[in-house]
Amino acid sequence: MAKFKQRISGTITGLATIGILAMPALAHHSFAMFNKAETRVLKGRVQTYQRVNPHGYLDVAVETKSGRTQVWSIELQSTLQMDQQGVGPQTFKPGDPVTLTINPLRNGTTGGAFVSAVLANGKTVGVKPE
Repeated sequence: MAKFKQRISGTITGLATIGILAMPALAHHSFAMFNKAETRVLKGRVQTYQRVNPHGYLDVAVETKSGRTQVWSIELQSTLQMDQQGVGPQTFKPGDPVTLTINPLRNGTTGGAFVSAVLANGKTVGVKPE
């Protein structure tokens, strides 16, 4: 009986540990809300750049065909992935012109997932579209 209790106790402890370790993964959302089969090019000016984990964000003011300004919120990868793609802490500054390639949101709202950017100096950063 003592071995049975030890086995049950070990199993419960193991399952609890797995559950606790899996919590961050469960809290992290998927990128399914973005249409990875479609790319869109946006030309605008950087409003804000948030370099945070688990994902950074870039807000860009884009002028529409009718002359109105729309703010697009672009989700970036983690800071490590962005560093590997040439996107550092000073890459995007408020007011800078930028041309972005994104995977748009599936629901059609003004947002997307970052693919690449052409900066004011002509440098391209990010994943190059295939």
